[in-house]
Amino acid sequence: MGDAASPSGTMASMTNAMDVRTAAAEFDRAAVTDAESAAEDERKQVLSQVP
Repeated sequence: MGDAASPSGTMASMTNAMDVRTAAAEFDRAAVTDAESAAEDERKQVLSQVP
């Protein structure tokens, strides 16, 4: 009986790990988008200074 409870605990742990990975992936995408936007703004600024 003790073994039967173990897999469900493992599944709950795996589900929580998946939620953490999903949240981390979403956060990383937002950071990349912000960095790309800042880089594009900087590129435009530099190009405007070149004759």
